[in-house]
Amino acid sequence: KLNNKDTMHTLAQRWGLSTRSGYPSEWCASFYGCDSFVVLHMKDKSRILGWPSRWPSDKTGHFFMTKAMRGTDEGEEDLAHLEGLLVDASDVVSVEFLK
Repeated sequence: KLNNKDTMHTLAQRWGLSTRSGYPSEWCASFYGCDSFVVLHMKDKSRILGWPSRWPSDKTGHFFMTKAMRGTDEGEEDLAHLEGLLVDASDVVSVEFLK
């Protein structure tokens, strides 16, 4: 059960023994426990705002975004009628976490 949480690594960080987390990547560490909408900035300059229901452990996976909206220079497209949107992580340039 401790393997699925960051407990041991958190203790090591507090004691100054390590700066690493127990998650497989920085992506997982950033998204785990995230209770906010995110904006995915895409290579084609578009943006996808939504709720990250699933996220990849690295750039080879996919995001599953719900309550999504796509924004481009031409305007916005509401995708809330969709169950979700599967986004290839290799197309994502950066991620914003909204408050």
